[in-house]
Order: sequence, then structure tokens, then C-alpha cells
Amino acid sequence: MEVIDAVRIYLETKSFEINRVVSATTEHGTDIVATSPRGKQIIKIEAKGQTSSDESSKRFGKEFNKNQKEDHLGRALLKCLGYLDGGFAAGIALPEDDDNRGLVDGIRRSLGRLGLVVFLVSKNKGVSTIGDLPL
Repeated sequence: MEVIDAVRIYLETKSFEINRVVSATTEHGTDIVATSPRGKQIIKIEAKGQTSSDESSKRFGKEFNKNQKEDHLGRALLKCLGYLDGGFAAGIALPEDDDNRGLVDGIRRSLGRLGLVVFLVSKNKGVSTIGDLPL
């Protein structure tokens, strides 16, 4: 939930209206839904964490490896393509680390062409973005 909370706070500081935020990592649906400051666009954001939140998993609390992070990014991209097809702006929120940064940098031009926003959340909860937020 750290990634979700950091992005929610970041959006609020940018005058976005928060319409929905999941309350638990086991909750289904879009992780964050927000309306742009001018009210012209709704952005749906898919967030991925740094560790497994499933207490029954052998990997509970352990950081995901690069292959798992790649798989998570792929799934997030599929969800975002669906959001775009639905007429929404779309974004992906990820913990900022070398693996995630490398994966995103490798597809940066395509992300830009699609208009996707990537939110990278640092260990100190700072948020940086790749791509433009909707107005």
C-alpha cells in the first residue's frame, strides 16, 4: 500500500480529485481513480509493490526478482491498455529501483506514444513521473 498511498498524496498535491483508492492489496479493481485538476480527464492507475503482500506465500515480505517485476509490468500494461480503450488516461505506479527503472526506460518511447504516465515511488515516498499528467 506504500506505493498507492504515495501516489495518492502526490496527485492530491497536484490538485487531482481522488475518486477511489483500494483499501487493501487483495481488493480487486483499479488501484487509484482520480479526476484531473480541470475535470476534463479521469486517470486510472495500476500500482505494483516491491514485495508479496500475500501472507500465505513463501515469498511474503521478500522483494520481487527482476523476472517477477517484468511480469508485473506486463500485466499492468495490459490493464492500462484497457483503460485507454475505455477513454481514460492511464498510469502505472511502481517502486523506484534499478530493475523497474531499467524496464520502464526500455519502453519509454512507446509509453510516451500511448500517453501512459509512470509514477516511480522512492524509498522515502517521493514520487517522480515519466510522461505527462492529464490536465
